Amino acid sequence: MHSSLPKGRRREMALSQDGFIDSTHLDDDLYLVTYKNKVSDDLFKEMEETTKQPANTAVQLSAAIAAYARIVLYPFIKRDDCYYMDTDSIVVQNELPEEMVSPSEIGKFKKEHYVKEGIFLAPKSYCIHALHEDKEEIIMKHKGPVRKVITKDSYINQLADPTLKQQFSCSADFHRDFKNLCVEKKINTYVVGIGNSTKRELVYDEDGTWIGTKPPHIGEDSIDSIHPTTHKVITGILGKMNNLTKKCNLKDHKSDDDKKIKDYKKRESHQTKKKKADKKKPVNKKKKR
Repeated sequence: MHSSLPKGRRREMALSQDGFIDSTHLDDDLYLVTYKNKVSDDLFKEMEETTKQPANTAVQLSAAIAAYARIVLYPFIKRDDCYYMDTDSIVVQNELPEEMVSPSEIGKFKKEHYVKEGIFLAPKSYCIHALHEDKEEIIMKHKGPVRKVITKDSYINQLADPTLKQQFSCSADFHRDFKNLCVEKKINTYVVGIGNSTKRELVYDEDGTWIGTKPPHIGEDSIDSIHPTTHKVITGILGKMNNLTKKCNLKDHKSDDDKKIKDYKKRESHQTKKKKADKKKPVNKKKKR
């Protein structure tokens, strides 16, 4: 992660982090600090307080649209013949009803391809042999610069061994060198694999063959490896839940204690009244013969 930090407390805090990598002086009062994604809560709070947020934002609208899209897609995602899905698309084996498909009508599906063969490794990482308007083509999708050099054989090898790590070299024509303040052409090497993803867990059948993925279970003991912002949100929620649980337990204990005190006072009051009543009763003495 790169951040342009002014002089002062923010830069000092960034330099003191365990994940600190490098610092480059850009201007009189501006430094470029490179550090790992996971930062301390103090620096995270400092950055939130000093970073100006856009004046015109409506996150609730985009969240509502994305949520509604998932609701619409869910009946198709859960079908047994659904092989792949993304934010606004699905790949299914059987054709959809004609009334659900249109090339231009909003709210309906648009048929992009007939898929003859497909390999779906991960979100935005797939290779399909498709037919479109009587033309055959191989479509390969992959995140990052590797998409320029990846091949069909790479998908086949990765499918055969989910733990496989493949190395690719890619040319970056406009690599930014902040230290020397220049732009240059550079050859970068990337290692690609899907075995250590924190977003999905691999699922195997009884024979040990990889058959799919599932979302990871996130609990108190399994959130250290996720994105720092998500980590912060989840830990905050768990903290609030723990505090609420403690308050409820204290309230329950207090209620139990109050009830015990009331019962004790009630019994004591009853015994006191009984003693007073016994004292007021007349005593019948028997005469001696």
